[in-house]
Parts: sequence; structure tokens; C-alpha cells
Amino acid sequence: MHRVLLIAACLLFVGANSASAKSWHGIVPLHSTRDDVRKVLGTPKRHGDSYDDYELARYTVSVNYATENIFTPGDDCDGPAPYWWGDYHVSVGTVLSVDVSFYPDIPLAKLKIPDLKKLPKGEPDSTLSVDYFDAKRGLEYAIRERKVHRITYGPSAVADAGLRCAPDPEADAREARVNETCTRLFGPMIDSRIGLYAVNQSYVLHLIFDRHGDVVALDIEPNYLYDWWHQDWEKHEDFQHLSKTEYERLLAQVDQIKPRGALVDTAVTTNADGSREQKYGAGVLKWEEMTDSLRSPGAPLIRLFSFYYLKRRAT
Repeated sequence: MHRVLLIAACLLFVGANSASAKSWHGIVPLHSTRDDVRKVLGTPKRHGDSYDDYELARYTVSVNYATENIFTPGDDCDGPAPYWWGDYHVSVGTVLSVDVSFYPDIPLAKLKIPDLKKLPKGEPDSTLSVDYFDAKRGLEYAIRERKVHRITYGPSAVADAGLRCAPDPEADAREARVNETCTRLFGPMIDSRIGLYAVNQSYVLHLIFDRHGDVVALDIEPNYLYDWWHQDWEKHEDFQHLSKTEYERLLAQVDQIKPRGALVDTAVTTNADGSREQKYGAGVLKWEEMTDSLRSPGAPLIRLFSFYYLKRRAT
């Protein structure tokens, strides 16, 4: 195992500095599979359908995989977060990206990143970390205080161009119309990197778009679920969850963003995780209830809810 860690550490620096390399430890986004990853790294510390997490000496590794497209079954266009990367044709179980986080952070001078000052960069997060993106090499560097704390390995805009999904020329316009509606309802977006709107003092709206610019899902969640990005959003004892009245008001506003359609089945399904769901003409509403005998005796509060738009136009 020590030999594997040594090799991994060496390859990490080779991959970060080579003009043509975009793999980590021989794991190549859009080409390697989960089986390939486990042959190299073994059994993960944590895992799910879309990820494997590993904890190694001085750094952690999170490998992200393509999953079945639940919004458009049979459509193999999938990809890492669209902020930088875009969408690609890949099969289920294919590696999309590899996130490598360092402990401690690596001084920027040691990596000698090519043309760093010329790379496009994002906005600082609450820890003052800034992401720099090298599209040609398929690398994203997270940097703060002149130290690199994470490198993400993803598709190369050059080498993987043949796998890129064809763009929809109307996508930006569709997404812009949705954002205009959200701005009218809730005010300007409060986080453009993640795409969040404040629906009240404690809750945020997060929209998920497909490559056509259509909303395929939305979440209304406590803002403390994003404290990994906004440290001032950590949960407090007096946090106010949604009353039934507030929940119904937000559902009506969701219909202005994209209608749920008519209620298909009055039956409520309770899932194994305790969440509840109900079917509508345009998709599925899922929510979590909780009780607070001090603030709302006898009436359940809503912790969060999501809507998944499963009926889609043909692509």
C-alpha cells in the first residue's frame, strides 16, 4: 500500500505539470471505468452510484462517475458540473472527473502551473479560494493564499472534443428566461457559481438545467446545507424551518418557474429514508417533514423539498 501511495504522489505532480497529461494515477476521465479505479485504488472509504471516496496519506480523492440519465432515459449525454466542463457522451460507470484535495496545501511555486495568470478563473468562495480552469489540459486548480488545495482532473476540451455533446443554440435563452422569472420572484441570484436564490432568510432555491437549458429539477433547501461554500450559513439552534403555509406558498412559486402539472395520484409514498413523495403530471415532488413541539405544536414543518421533471421533450 505504501508503494501505491508513493506512486500516486509522484504521478500527481507529473499530471499537474505535463502539457499533455490529464490523467491521475492512470485514471483518465471519460475513458476509465469504476473497475479501472478500484484496480488501482482498491475499496473506497465511501461510495455511491455516482462516486468513490478515498482517504490517502496527505490527500483525499473523490472519483465521480456517469449515472443513468433519469430525466431522459437512454440519453447518454452526461458530464461533470457544467460550470466549466460541459456535457459528454459516456456510458454508465465511466469516470467523469477526479478531485484530489491536499493536506496540507501545496505551495503554488512547487507545481509550476503553466500560464496560470492567463487561465479563466471563478469568483472567490467564503474561504477566499479561487478556481482556475485549464480547458486544454482538462484541469481545475483551487488556490488560496498562493497554495493549491485541490486539483480536479476532467475532460480535455481538445483531446475529448469528439465526445462533447452537440450544443443547443437555444439553451442559453431558455435558461435566461427561467432566471428572469426567479429574479422577479426572489430577487437577484445570491451565488452565481452554484446558482442559488434566497427564497427567505433561511432557505435557498437551487435549479438544475440540462444541456438544452430546460429545468430538470429544483431544490428548496436550508441554506446551512451549503455551509461548505458559505461558512456563515452554518446551522443555528433557532433555525426556522418551513411552516405548512410557507411551503404551500413556495410550491405556488415553483409553478411559475415551471408547472408541476395536475396531481396524478393523491397517495403519498413514504421512502426508506423517511422522505415522502407524490406524483404530478410533470414529475415527482419529494419532501421531508419534521416536528417541533415548541415552535409548531401539532403541525409538521417542512425541512426541504425537491421537484424532478421526468416528462421531457424528445432530444
